[in-house]
Amino acid sequence: MPFVVEEVNIEKDWDELFKCQWAAWTNPPQPFWELMCPVSGEGPAAEAEAIKAGADHLLQLSKYDPNDRWVKVTDIDTGKIIAGALWKICSTNPFRAPPEKFDAFWWPEGSEFRELLNAMFGQMQDYRQKMMNVAHAYLAILFTHPDHRNRGAGSLLTEWGTRKADESGLEAYVESSVMGKPVYEKCGFVVVMGHPGMKFENPNPSDKWKRLVKGLKAQPPTLMWRPSGGKYEAGKTVIPWEGKPRE
Repeated sequence: MPFVVEEVNIEKDWDELFKCQWAAWTNPPQPFWELMCPVSGEGPAAEAEAIKAGADHLLQLSKYDPNDRWVKVTDIDTGKIIAGALWKICSTNPFRAPPEKFDAFWWPEGSEFRELLNAMFGQMQDYRQKMMNVAHAYLAILFTHPDHRNRGAGSLLTEWGTRKADESGLEAYVESSVMGKPVYEKCGFVVVMGHPGMKFENPNPSDKWKRLVKGLKAQPPTLMWRPSGGKYEAGKTVIPWEGKPRE
């Protein structure tokens, strides 16, 4: 398998990396991605504009976080990036102070989609502060180009982060999709909580808003946790936020 895993050079790799992510999360279409990177209009020109805007605002969200480590998988034969991940390696508790409030600034002020995304991130931050309030590694994003799925790239990116976590004595977290769960389990993650049901309110929702919310609720992620070293034993390993082992 002619793959190499290495950290992303933001200046050199960012555009190619983001286009890989775009391909991954639009095939099949993801409601979350439609909110994060909306396309205004139709046709190649509209998509190209959305890709550029999406790359810019994701970079703005991530570039100045010192915990962020973007990682890529490159196919040596072609020289192309085929997969990527964002690991947040937090050597101290990132929730010592309340996090900055998320704002989907790329949507117009008052937009129902801006309010939807802000509500979703707000609720996610609430439970993260309760359960991830220690030094830890967090796999925030992982994607593989649709032409290269089932070749092991996702496992390589997951293992990159778990090695970093083990080297620093950190536990690790990931919010997993149904598709990703087997990959994470092989790397030592265990399911610790089904995703808490999110509540979204809109007194006069559009059909698009209803469709996106239905899609979001149909694909709830599962919170998975990995102790430092990856050795979990039911009935023995202490779950940090519970203070005791689970049977």
